[in-house]
Amino acid sequence: MKKLLIVLSSLVITAPTAATVVSCNWSTGNKIVPEGKIEIGSEWTGKNEIDSKNGSKRSKTNKTSEVLTTNQGAKKGSSARSASSTLLKSTIGNENLIGNNLNKSNNPVFKPYADIGIVEDSVEYALKWHSKSGASYEEAKKILEAEGQDVVNYNNLAQISNDKSLIDSANGDGIVLGFMQNASDKGELSPMWDAAPKDFNNNQSEKWFQERFDGWKKEGLNTKNMTISFGPFANSLWHTAYQNNLTEEEFADQLTLISEAYGTRSFDFYFAAPYLTTQGSYKESQKLLAGALKILLERAEAAGETTNQWDFRLSLVSSTKDGVATSPAFLQSGLEQHVGDEFSPLYVFTKYLGMNFKLNLVTGYLTTDSQDPNGDWEVEQMKSAIETTQKNWLKTHEILNGNSNGLTSADVYKRMIVTPWNGRRAENATYNFTPKDAAELRKFAIEKGVGELSMFYITRDHPSYFDSNNLPGNGLADLNKIDQNIRSGAGYEEFAYAKALNGKLADASSLKEAASKTEVAKLKGYLDVDKINGNTKLQGLESDGGWDGAGVGGETTLPGGGGDTGPTAPVDPGVVPNNKSLYRDRLDANPVRAKNNNWITQKTKNSSAYFSPYLDAGLWEGNNIDEIYNGSNGQSGVKGFDHLTLAFAQQVNKHNDSLEISFAGLEKNNEGYTYWEQNQLKAKVLDPIVKKGHFKNIKVAYGGATTGGMTEKNPWNVAYKLANGDFNKATEILTKGLTDFQKEIADLVGQPMTRAIDFDIEGHAQENINELRVLAKTLAKMKKLDKRWDFSLTLPVLPTGLTPVGYKVLDIFVEEYNKAGLSWTDIPVTNLMLMDYGNPMYLQAIAQGKTNFDLAKDALLSTKNNIATSIFNNYGETISIDKVYKLLAATPMIGVNDTVEGVFTLEDAKELYNWANNVGLAYVSMWSMNDDRGRQNNINAVNKSLVTHGLAYLEQYDFARAFSGDWIDRVIKPRDKWSNN
Repeated sequence: MKKLLIVLSSLVITAPTAATVVSCNWSTGNKIVPEGKIEIGSEWTGKNEIDSKNGSKRSKTNKTSEVLTTNQGAKKGSSARSASSTLLKSTIGNENLIGNNLNKSNNPVFKPYADIGIVEDSVEYALKWHSKSGASYEEAKKILEAEGQDVVNYNNLAQISNDKSLIDSANGDGIVLGFMQNASDKGELSPMWDAAPKDFNNNQSEKWFQERFDGWKKEGLNTKNMTISFGPFANSLWHTAYQNNLTEEEFADQLTLISEAYGTRSFDFYFAAPYLTTQGSYKESQKLLAGALKILLERAEAAGETTNQWDFRLSLVSSTKDGVATSPAFLQSGLEQHVGDEFSPLYVFTKYLGMNFKLNLVTGYLTTDSQDPNGDWEVEQMKSAIETTQKNWLKTHEILNGNSNGLTSADVYKRMIVTPWNGRRAENATYNFTPKDAAELRKFAIEKGVGELSMFYITRDHPSYFDSNNLPGNGLADLNKIDQNIRSGAGYEEFAYAKALNGKLADASSLKEAASKTEVAKLKGYLDVDKINGNTKLQGLESDGGWDGAGVGGETTLPGGGGDTGPTAPVDPGVVPNNKSLYRDRLDANPVRAKNNNWITQKTKNSSAYFSPYLDAGLWEGNNIDEIYNGSNGQSGVKGFDHLTLAFAQQVNKHNDSLEISFAGLEKNNEGYTYWEQNQLKAKVLDPIVKKGHFKNIKVAYGGATTGGMTEKNPWNVAYKLANGDFNKATEILTKGLTDFQKEIADLVGQPMTRAIDFDIEGHAQENINELRVLAKTLAKMKKLDKRWDFSLTLPVLPTGLTPVGYKVLDIFVEEYNKAGLSWTDIPVTNLMLMDYGNPMYLQAIAQGKTNFDLAKDALLSTKNNIATSIFNNYGETISIDKVYKLLAATPMIGVNDTVEGVFTLEDAKELYNWANNVGLAYVSMWSMNDDRGRQNNINAVNKSLVTHGLAYLEQYDFARAFSGDWIDRVIKPRDKWSNN
């Protein structure tokens, strides 16, 4: 678990649990009555099955080898293998189908990003600010002009594309228009700009987008030079196509229809989390997309096109000087097992398409750790990223395709695009890309022969006052109230960045930033948001239903590079998933309970299991512990809340040459870390806990989803490596590292060290046997020396219990505890990640009348037998039913899960609370406190995010109340529907 969860890469289990269950009707008394009976045997050492009823791993779309090795235009290809490995080889791997389309001049093509959902001008922005509809446009324009405010063009792409000082169509310049996704209210393939809903509440987004685009086209937008960008966040079209079981040929047909509808054959595919991963259906959907693009290229070739008109771009975030993160192990061995999350799309595209696509490095999200906000460092990092990525991409081509067509570094550079984020990043103003930087980047691009330059966004290329919060290091931010998609955060003339990148700015080095608000206000393109905010005439316009355009659009920040989530291996669901991540209606979120009228209104009197929810310490939102204790905005605090699990501690990201642990891998001993530590971790989290006297109940979680993929950042992996495989030395290193970090947290607030630690072991981290043995030996040694240590293992699970790899992890710890002379009663509690079982399983459960609680209960009942079997095999003892439950804990993901058909509702939480306390579980947790709210700012209904769970009808901290036993009226009976927005 972390922000979004990386789950098992094993196969989905859809068969019901085989455990023999003794039914039990709960009384409201306070006697613990364990449910079920113990079963021991080889069948409980992990299960890994697919239910035959649900099909066979998408046989329809599982044509990757055929599409890869057969020419899909002429059907003349045959299977072949790479000269440098045993991998199957693409039929176009060494063809140069796009050579004639590449930029032949030394002048890079300039194609900046725009977003169709961003307001077109300052008049629209004023209307949106005051919640007035577009019908009042002309009246609002007159009001602004009468007050001397110019109409600022942000997003009229017809005007921008026809302005030769910005876009030179003769040079091949154009606009990259984003973002084409799938409609958020549709499970079937339904292309929609910005993932807007298609039908919900008579939504008019589709009509609005089409009218906007048609208007631009009528006014002269050059669609031939336009690129449509697909992605980058939720509701990706390619993943939805995969979920709907489309073949590569069918998806190619859909892309052709989009091409014909918008008059362009240039497509950009922008990957970010959760689609940036090697896991499950997301990885398979990468292959589906690449296969469809291969088919389009081969169809064009078969049709006799002398110059292939398809222009495909893969956009990936480059956050460091190393560019697209590529494992040295892959470059040395060529083995796919060494392909990491960030590199996966580039690997798949190169495997299927050879070098017949362009690679766009999005460099606007550079890591700012240890960087001087006043320094000039951005371009140097970009240069290094470009050079390193060029080398690694060419090497990848040689590994996969042999490079018999003899492509050189110059050929690779011609296929590369660079996209900085112009201006300051609002949330992290240490990043400050100036027009001078833009001109320097252009100069470097010309020297290397880079084919194209871009930027995020053309709509941002307007002056704005940098309203600094005056914090040091990474804490530096821009407090300007204007949406950052229409401001640069810098005092430069309108379109200075575009002209520096396209070469029309004569001397960028002579530009000086206007620093004061008065100076900035004199610049063309400046918007005085205070005048708009306080404009009584705008406020007095007729209320005609509120702003009826799309949202501001765009990204509030650029996406990060780490892959986060991936469901288990795919099976044909039989029913198309709804791909929905927002529920306004309680009945809609609880289909089985609504059908059976099964609502949980009575709370058990038992209270044997404590509640210790996870808090993502790396987030800056959803972590106000004082608010949880004492309430806010007229709401009372959560009663009974007295435990917390802080997640996730890992090796610092900067180095591995010594064991140094921090939350989220943040580098220590700098101003940014100190600010976060004092103002976030201490002030907002730890101080309120200390004040309540609950610090002794703090648990620290190590590992998580990030280290499930980047296993080298697990402290036990670092210790094993530093000890050169010496288990005794490794346990000494790890013991000191864990103890030092526990003391460090306690010393921050002057408290005795807490001895409760959780180890979240998921993803590939489950396969590091020697490293896990180091951790097991370390914990056994610590426990034997001091029985106050309280350890837990958090493992992925399915309703049939642990998989073989998960069981192996558990068994290592039981074995090492036995070797250390400890009792089985001392082994760590096994905490189950009751989440993300895969959409097919959730759909089948609904069809069978099962709730999400039922699936959680099945997993717990099954895992008790996994634990009992491991204890029997290692200790030779049979554990009693009541004792095994004390070795079990439960952690659901509240609200909409990452595999979105799984919706863990408040009813599921209440039923789990009752069951856990009645059978006597060790504890209950949840992921996470940060997102225990149904609406953004408790007002706006929004999709599931890092700080909302997607159930808009619930109030803030309702899940915490349910698990803490604080069943106030609205927890017992939530509202039926949230319909305000």
